[in-house]
Amino acid sequence: MRRAYADWTNDHTTQWKRLLNRHAIHPIQQFAYSTGKNATDFALVIDAMDLLYAGNLDGFVIVSSDSASPGWPPGCASRARSSSAWVSARRRRRS
Repeated sequence: MRRAYADWTNDHTTQWKRLLNRHAIHPIQQFAYSTGKNATDFALVIDAMDLLYAGNLDGFVIVSSDSASPGWPPGCASRARSSSAWVSARRRRRS
């Protein structure tokens, strides 16, 4: 299962739309109702925990370009690992 969480109505995400299609990644819309909030992070964590409890996956790979987050809240990674799921978090550095 492949998902990408962002405000896809934002002009900054235009370049990513082609890549999502090419790699069969399902876009999850998160509108930017306010700045500096973690709505996208919360949506990602809720979806991840739902998938974890469903019990039909082996692990998670989280890729982020968010400078405020290493990719996934540490408590969530620990919780996933305690259920025998592997977790890998990567962050894309911005210049």
